[in-house]
Amino acid sequence: MNTPLKIVLYVVLSVAAITFGQYFFRDYQRANDAAVKADSAGDPMDVEVPSYDLGATESDPPPQESRPSNQPGSESMTEPLSANGDDTSANRTGVAIAEGNPVRGSDASLPAPRLGFYGGGFMISLLCLGLLAAVDITQYLGRSAVDALYNDNLEGMTDDEYETAEAEWQNGDYLEAIRLMREYYAKNPKQVHAALRIAEIYEKDLNNPLAAALEYEEILNQKLPRERWGWAAIHLANIYSGSLEKPDQAVALLRRLDEEYGDTQAAEKARKRLAMIDGTGPAG
Repeated sequence: MNTPLKIVLYVVLSVAAITFGQYFFRDYQRANDAAVKADSAGDPMDVEVPSYDLGATESDPPPQESRPSNQPGSESMTEPLSANGDDTSANRTGVAIAEGNPVRGSDASLPAPRLGFYGGGFMISLLCLGLLAAVDITQYLGRSAVDALYNDNLEGMTDDEYETAEAEWQNGDYLEAIRLMREYYAKNPKQVHAALRIAEIYEKDLNNPLAAALEYEEILNQKLPRERWGWAAIHLANIYSGSLEKPDQAVALLRRLDEEYGDTQAAEKARKRLAMIDGTGPAG
């Protein structure tokens, strides 16, 4: 994945996580406030029944229970009781109060809470963002480990045998430098930088592109980190298309690099070269 696409993904996922998170916590707060209001309202049926005896005073004795008269023509002044003995007027009052006090109030100006939708979007955005960051961190640590292991740029080299070979190269004795590097590489097969250095000496110092190509071909037959393999292939393709005048082999190697190692930076360079050869890209 190229760098511009990664930057776009980071921006999009970050904005999505922030947006979904804000809406989720907003709706969560609304739902929590509504629950608190419902709890504070209490039982809507638990209301105080008002007194209907307007003439009673505090000094008056409590009214006696009114019983209907058995005498003909007498009328009862009390409200009829329900089947279970409750005052139906009190029930009507309680129902009216209950109907006028809903359990859960809401703001009509805001949409209904969507905790599941916003919460899911927030978690998915965070997960994708974390995976993307984990891939970048892993690749960075992997490149650092490869640099420490293969160290083809010779930074931090402290091996005495290798330094002796480099000293011979500085003195102009290139063949002796190659011999010492071969001995070192035979003892340390993971130190591919020594093999790359041999190919470089053949190509640049001894002006022997055929020997350099043979060295690079041997290197590409080994199991190398993808980026290392890609750059070795670029060097070999340059020799094929240049001094050895083998453009077909150069193109074949570049296409293999693009197809099998397309995620490497070397493959990006190969694609530019192929576009120039095919006439679909800018020259230079």
